[in-house]
Amino acid sequence: MEKTSKDHIIDTLGYLDDNGLNRFKDKLGDTSFQERKIAKGTLQDANIVTVACLLISTYTERHAAENTIAVLNAINEAQLAEQLKEKIKDLLLQEPSPPGKIKIDSVGSDSVSLSWGSPAGLDEIPHSFIITYSNSVDDNTLSITALSNSTLISKLRPGIIYSFTVTTVLENGTQSTSVSAAVYTKPSPPGKIKIDSVGSDSVSLSWRSPAGLDEIPHSFKVTYLSSVEDNPLSITAPSNSTVLSDLIPGRDYTFTVTTELVNGIQSTSVSTSVCTRNSEMSSEKSVPGERAQEAELQRRHPKKGQHGRVRTTSLQ
Repeated sequence: MEKTSKDHIIDTLGYLDDNGLNRFKDKLGDTSFQERKIAKGTLQDANIVTVACLLISTYTERHAAENTIAVLNAINEAQLAEQLKEKIKDLLLQEPSPPGKIKIDSVGSDSVSLSWGSPAGLDEIPHSFIITYSNSVDDNTLSITALSNSTLISKLRPGIIYSFTVTTVLENGTQSTSVSAAVYTKPSPPGKIKIDSVGSDSVSLSWRSPAGLDEIPHSFKVTYLSSVEDNPLSITAPSNSTVLSDLIPGRDYTFTVTTELVNGIQSTSVSTSVCTRNSEMSSEKSVPGERAQEAELQRRHPKKGQHGRVRTTSLQ
């Protein structure tokens, strides 16, 4: 039958004389390992088997062996420590369980929040996680370390796909197999909407380009709804402006513009509201500057029949 860690610890401690065992127990009682410590009172009269049992019950088999090696080195029994390390090397190098499936908790234009299930069988074994990520545009791969089962990755680029890989890592550097997931970051929202002109049945809109999307194909979804309607209408604009027609005169309209990628992923929206002109005002100029310019021309060059003159027409 293959020997366990407990068997190897008993065999190793058996090479110590009484003085060496007492030094080992004294040092063990003074040593905190993984934030745990064996009380000196329980070690005082303990024999080798009892010491091994206390180590196993206080820690896991793996960490009991690691603590034994650390204490042996501390009392200058380096040769015994190396012998024990060699006997349990397979245990020390044992691959930890991988994390559970990655869950995408939230996605923004420059950040992604991830979480994952706990690796099996590691509840009492210290470990962390390495999260590696890269995108479909840049060549470099970045990584961070997380101490818990979730993290927030920030400073990402908008509107591109990112691949995320999570790996369990033990304190000795041994890593598990990885789990992976991929997701598109949201595109950046459009800039502030500008009302370029307003008529009785049409409104002209424009907006600034969304940040960071110069080389990424995208369009804009423009949605509009009047104050007396329940069902919004929408159009797709390929550029940063559009004219919405067939509107109802004298109504308040709300306009919403959203950046949309070719795969349908949308940004957060920007909105504005404006009232269309009444139909009796439709003959007026929609731009005040044009009306002022026309008034100035009429002042400088009055038509006949103005200023009290009577225009007559002779019949042939």
